[in-house]
Amino acid sequence: MGPCVYDDPDSPNAIAGDGCVCWRASRDNITQLPVVARHYRTVTGNIENWTHYTFAPLELPKNERLYSLIIDHEADMQWVRLENGILHILPEVNGRGYSGSGPSDLAAMIEQIVEADGYGVVAKERETLPSDKVFNWVSSPAASRTQELTLEQLKALCRTGMVG
Repeated sequence: MGPCVYDDPDSPNAIAGDGCVCWRASRDNITQLPVVARHYRTVTGNIENWTHYTFAPLELPKNERLYSLIIDHEADMQWVRLENGILHILPEVNGRGYSGSGPSDLAAMIEQIVEADGYGVVAKERETLPSDKVFNWVSSPAASRTQELTLEQLKALCRTGMVG
């Protein structure tokens, strides 16, 4: 990884002293997970973007309580907001996410969150299928939009199959 055009216009990553294709590595200040950023900029600068890559955590910080689950449809991501307001990627089992076979995995994670009252959120393989109530909601159009669900709404979902 050489320097970005912004740091050195003569960098091997620079194109004609203005464009750039470079990578930067850093760590998330909260989780300490590695983050890699790819920078792409055309010579005229009319197209420029940064794409960030990281890992999902396997668990949330100890003794921290989930305040809400964010289903981010546009980014195809699930996030957790803790009671202290800090955002984390929803923990995932290594090599799996919540897309594809995701409805079952997301439904199981919601049930785990509720069972633990928002504490100790850990990605783990489930030995049983999630309840039909939660699975059906997660698989429905109601879950296919960006929304933030509080722990209380997740509890209602597990009880009734609806968030409110």
